[in-house]
Amino acid sequence: MHVYSRAIVITALFVVGCTAESEPQSDGLTYWKDVKPIVDKNCVGCHRPGEIGQGWLTTYNEVGPRAAAIKEAVVSRVMPPWLADGACNDYQHDRSLSEEDIATIAAWADAGAPEGVPLDMLQEKDQRDGTMSRVDLTLSLPVDYSPLRQPDDYRCFLVDWPEADVSYVTGFGVRPGNASTVHHVIAFIAPPQHVATYQQIDANEEGPGYTCYGGPGGPMNQNGGFLGGWAPGGPPLDYPEGTGIRMEPGSKIILQVHYNSVSWDGKPDRTNVDLKIDKSVAREATWAFFTSPTWAFNYDMPIPAGDPDVEHSFAMDITPFFGGPVAIHDVTLHMHTRGTEATLDILRADQNNECLLDIPRWDFNWQYPYRLAQPTTVVAGDQLRITCHFNNSPENQPVIDGMQTAPQDLNWGEGTHDEMCLGAIYATAPL
Repeated sequence: MHVYSRAIVITALFVVGCTAESEPQSDGLTYWKDVKPIVDKNCVGCHRPGEIGQGWLTTYNEVGPRAAAIKEAVVSRVMPPWLADGACNDYQHDRSLSEEDIATIAAWADAGAPEGVPLDMLQEKDQRDGTMSRVDLTLSLPVDYSPLRQPDDYRCFLVDWPEADVSYVTGFGVRPGNASTVHHVIAFIAPPQHVATYQQIDANEEGPGYTCYGGPGGPMNQNGGFLGGWAPGGPPLDYPEGTGIRMEPGSKIILQVHYNSVSWDGKPDRTNVDLKIDKSVAREATWAFFTSPTWAFNYDMPIPAGDPDVEHSFAMDITPFFGGPVAIHDVTLHMHTRGTEATLDILRADQNNECLLDIPRWDFNWQYPYRLAQPTTVVAGDQLRITCHFNNSPENQPVIDGMQTAPQDLNWGEGTHDEMCLGAIYATAPL
């Protein structure tokens, strides 16, 4: 099963400010007893030295003064960034806070953010769930790179694939070289037949790498493979057990790195991608992209200027493209800056429809795959459906050079101010 596609995995900065007076208390909710375990598990992955999150949250002196801002962020569910609606499906590695955790932080902040007594047995550790079981290969950017464009620089770099035989990537993780500026990383696969094309794209632009946005450009914007993606706080993970993405000898990896200069310390980046490699897998996997062909090829996804709620939806049976039933393990969605909500679901032939991913409050800055708690199988007669909503009202326009632009008619496109309605699934043969 060979399907080449892409998915977009993007994230952003979070700044916590404000101050809160606190007085240590010997009873009730305290930082050490109640809040620190929640923060260590769900926040410190981004908000610590060496990571991209602004406002470190590793000590009481860093957390306590920001209690009011932290309360506001968690009550509104802006933080931690987890956009999937839990009523749609259950997911592995869910980093959203429970209602109990949110209530704990809110009550602690309202009480004046008491520190309490340090607990000797409470150790500093990364409690995020999920990990990659081993690292067999590390790929690095070919050069030290400093962003050329500000505030956002989307740069693609060609990296050699060193394996001489067919192999399978079964785990993926990213170690940003300079976390103060690396905003997200996406790894695309350039199969041997496309390598020369991308070498020419690279050579056509001065400096290391080449400018890219959304995808890697060239022929893979339509049929390219996606290997994996990273956003701040995202841990390295094994792919679902017994599955992996096939890599052909002579391929290249295209690393798309999104650099953001808001908190850049001025030092260059040399990001590393860690991979788990196996010689064989029980089920070959692919990241398969899903959208309406008329949107992507005929640019027939109109979003009229001034319209505050434009809906586009598309559904089809995907099993013919896989040669039969297909198991879906991971799901993701992609729109640009006018997107407001998006859904990926299955319209079952037996009418027992199933929601895969619902993002009711779209945020362009937080895009990544969600792994289903249990894979689901699509059979002949079922339809995969994607639905996207867009707001192209005058109030929802970008600000350029300090001026809010006037709304214009939009359609499908790669640019920042174009739009997309794109889904992607990590799929295998049925279990």
